[in-house]
Amino acid sequence: MNILRATALALAAAAVLAPAAMATPAVTPYNRYTINDASTLAGLKVEFRNDLLFPKKLTDKTANGGPVLRFGPIGSCRFNLSVSANVTSRDVAETAVAHATRLQPADAPYVYAEGTRNTAAWRVVRLKGTANVRSIWVLPVSLRTTVLIGGATVPAWLELRGTANEHTDGACHSGGPRYIGDILGEAFGATSGTAFSTDLPRVPGPPNPAA
Repeated sequence: MNILRATALALAAAAVLAPAAMATPAVTPYNRYTINDASTLAGLKVEFRNDLLFPKKLTDKTANGGPVLRFGPIGSCRFNLSVSANVTSRDVAETAVAHATRLQPADAPYVYAEGTRNTAAWRVVRLKGTANVRSIWVLPVSLRTTVLIGGATVPAWLELRGTANEHTDGACHSGGPRYIGDILGEAFGATSGTAFSTDLPRVPGPPNPAA
């Protein structure tokens, strides 16, 4: 056996015996946030929840899990961002896309992002003549009016709104609104939500059989 062949065999053996390198766990650049709130609609008590992701680099101004999320200042325009949810009445003839467009209208140059995910629709726009950005996410839901399976329901919208206003003494760079728009577009494009009625009246059970 020559020296080169012996060296190659030794290196191969060392590679087999060497412990495998530990995989580095993936680090996500996002934090998961939750909005919890309650309201009334059509005489029903309603609780609702939204889960969404925002970059870890944003400065939190409120506790996670409450009715409103606040962040800021963000970017060179020092945006103050707030996100909240609500439930409203729904016309079953209106689609989620039409509802989102009606609530957040804008011409094409001012629409930063829009789309659908399952039955929800979302839209992010800049208000014309300002650096302020608005976003809407809507989900059609059906609120139960009874605990009975197959009972009547009330059609409603679960709406998530984002409001970002710039607060800088100087001129806000044109990239500032686009930056906050991208943040809201990613967050609202990946959000999920649920709404359900609570404290529904109990249904009396069948009478006891005669003894």
